[in-house]
Amino acid sequence: MERYKPLVETVFTQDASSGNTTFAETLPISLNTPVNVNITATNQKRYYTFTAPPDGLYTFISSYNTGDPYGWLYNSSQNLLTENDDYPGLGRNFRIDYELTIGQQVYIAGGCYSTGTGNYSLTVTNNSALTVSTATWNPSSVSDSISIPVTSNISWTALSNSPSWLTVVSPSSGSNNGNITLNATDNTDTSPRTGTITITGGGITQTISVTQEAATQIIPITCTVCVGICGEKCGNPNCDKTFYCGFCVVCNPFTTTIPMIVAGNSHLMALKAMVLFGLGDGGDSGLLGDGTWTNKSTPVQVSNLDSITAIAAGVNHSLALKADGTVWAWGSNNRGSTW
Repeated sequence: MERYKPLVETVFTQDASSGNTTFAETLPISLNTPVNVNITATNQKRYYTFTAPPDGLYTFISSYNTGDPYGWLYNSSQNLLTENDDYPGLGRNFRIDYELTIGQQVYIAGGCYSTGTGNYSLTVTNNSALTVSTATWNPSSVSDSISIPVTSNISWTALSNSPSWLTVVSPSSGSNNGNITLNATDNTDTSPRTGTITITGGGITQTISVTQEAATQIIPITCTVCVGICGEKCGNPNCDKTFYCGFCVVCNPFTTTIPMIVAGNSHLMALKAMVLFGLGDGGDSGLLGDGTWTNKSTPVQVSNLDSITAIAAGVNHSLALKADGTVWAWGSNNRGSTW
């Protein structure tokens, strides 16, 4: 059972020959460095000063040899902040947990319960904890947001290094467990962009690396007989358009190398992964193979034909060799071209 004294200062017997028994005689205590507390007289206290190195949740804890340790924590003005005796699960020992900011000074006093004497060690540790559920976020190119859990026992703040497009919507600071909501605005650039969210508290720093997708964009241009590869320049001298890096123009559905391209008088056929596409002048003979007789400024897939291994084109007709060895032809037959 815990035994708490009222938050009222008591007059204690001083033992001047022992030292550090008053606020004026305090001794420094360092992080993770135990000191010996020797209580030799009734109602005696031993006073120590501690200055927080970083922000954090600090624990002042006793480990007794003899006696019944009792602890008090005071602020720099010597006002009582809290006290403890017989912390649950620690037997006769006291434990005081208190959140301090960097440079904050406090007094910790150790005594023994009631009129007892005793001897024990006193240690100060930093028990701050701060984690986030994910270390990365990859938002889409359009406006995107995400809620990320923060697990903590201390106060923390969240900041963005790219606030022009990556923001901490809410909250930008908190205490203990919570969630932060991040937002990324539209990325209109053709390259991905990166940013970092930094969450700090208790001398701990966690980061979330953010990489936003590049913009997906189509250039509405009119192509003649022209096919190119995304991200390359158009090398066809008959093409008056440029395939800009990072863009897939409407006249080019291909994102990998096209193994074969052939051209007729005013049309072009392209083979990719055994699938055939036509582009250009459809004429009046359906030479693009899509079942129409209209011109096409964007490639169209040849209807009802697959497993193509080779292609050829005449002035006004097209031919394809299938994997089964059959040859198919379509377009103008005014000279027996498609017989």
